Amino acid sequence: MPPIGYYQTPPRPTNHHGWLVIFVATEDGRRDGALLPVGWYEEATIEKHYTARPEKDLDQSYEYILTTGTKSAYLIPKEKRSSFPTIPTEHFKRCFVYARSPFHREHWRKAYADLAEKIVARKRLSKRVG
Repeated sequence: MPPIGYYQTPPRPTNHHGWLVIFVATEDGRRDGALLPVGWYEEATIEKHYTARPEKDLDQSYEYILTTGTKSAYLIPKEKRSSFPTIPTEHFKRCFVYARSPFHREHWRKAYADLAEKIVARKRLSKRVG
């Protein structure tokens, strides 16, 4: 996950646990393309600091900020992504949407939370990663 915002800082939610996080990418990799969901984490934790990934065979320049259990990570196959709703870009242009937490319901986030719930409801079109 790339650092966020002007100061390149991690998210700072009041509660770090229980998030639904939708991962997105532009259609066909274009910068100005529509954002489509590519997968999600359920019951994710937003870590307090970026941390080096533990896999020894990966480029160690990659860090993580989000974690979940292997049974709570889902991938939408590429050929099915266009059948999912596009993600509005009014509040962000990132590779993920952290839309729902039991403790976070800001007004603008509610629309993203509702959209995230619609994506997750189509679980049958995705596959569990773990």
